[in-house]
Parts: sequence; structure tokens; C-alpha cells
Amino acid sequence: MIAFWLLEISTVVFIVYSFEYFLSGRVFPLDLMPAYLRQLTEWLPFTYEIYFPVAIFLERVRGVELARGLAIQTMWVLIAFGAARLLWARGLRRYQAVGG
Repeated sequence: MIAFWLLEISTVVFIVYSFEYFLSGRVFPLDLMPAYLRQLTEWLPFTYEIYFPVAIFLERVRGVELARGLAIQTMWVLIAFGAARLLWARGLRRYQAVGG
């Protein structure tokens, strides 16, 4: 929805995908990161795309850690939903169709 405000968004998409590839556990396991970076990635949404579901499947996350991870994942879903609704509403007000 950033395309409502920017003419060319491919660079922004590339940057977001770069963060996603590295911070979701797709390129390498997040367990290999230093502890401070690992704690930071736990609060970012990228971890919950690949790493966390795989950790649940492998039964590496249980009990309190599982509940905490699901709560953080739910928080990101709600934030994304709210941001999408807000950006869509504001973007539609700004939208102008040109051409024939």
C-alpha cells in the first residue's frame, strides 16, 4: 500500500525481503546469532514466518515459550491488520486515476 505515496516501490520491497530472508531463519538458523540479536529478532515479525513454526514442529518450543511466541505473533497480526486498514483508508483518499 506504500504505492499510494511512492511512484517506484521495488527498492522498498527489496529491502523488506532482504530483512525477511535473514531474520526469518530462511538463510541460516537464528540460533547461530549472538544472544542480543536473537532477543531482538524475537520481537520482530520475521521470526514468526518460518523459524517459529518450524521450532514448534520440531518440538523445540514448549510451554511458556510457546505461549509467549504465539502472543507476540498475535500482536504482529493485529498490528499488521490495523496498519493495513489505516493505510488503505488514507491511500484511497489520496488516490487519483489518470489516463483513458
